[in-house]
Amino acid sequence: MEAYVVEGRLKRWIEAASARWPEVAEDTEDMIATYREHRSTVSLVARQWQAARRRTPGSEGAVVVTLDPPGPADRAAAADETSELVEPVLEEDLGVLDPGDARASLRIAPSALELTVFAGQTPLSEVQLGDRRAEPPQRGGTWTVRVERDPNAAATSVSLRVVDTQGRAFEARIAIGPGR
Repeated sequence: MEAYVVEGRLKRWIEAASARWPEVAEDTEDMIATYREHRSTVSLVARQWQAARRRTPGSEGAVVVTLDPPGPADRAAAADETSELVEPVLEEDLGVLDPGDARASLRIAPSALELTVFAGQTPLSEVQLGDRRAEPPQRGGTWTVRVERDPNAAATSVSLRVVDTQGRAFEARIAIGPGR
């Protein structure tokens, strides 16, 4: 179960078991809550499952995964004793983007979001964050795309799409703002 919560692995097995046995779903929820409470890595796959599970029946639209933006404590921690406050950056490890084998991380700053996707065994054909598409890397399998965000906005919502050369697509909607 930890491989699912932290890295997004074993998705089909864990989600099928959670659908079949309520105690597995409760254990998965508890593990996700514990990891988030301790600000440990929780995969985007596990966050999507949790958000979908909490969505009310009949609600429309994509599942939205909420991440916390940097706050005042992060801003103070990013500054040293002799400098002014600097823009804090939080990095979220999003884990494996199932059904493909790419891994991703998202850097969250008050003024921008930056998605980095690392291709797995299968090369990637598309990486998109919001309305911005990443340029294919010159070599290697690391794709990066950056979108600006209003530093004064209470929340930001952006779509994420990663497609590999086999046509397997991972899609999510991420909300950056209050409310875990």
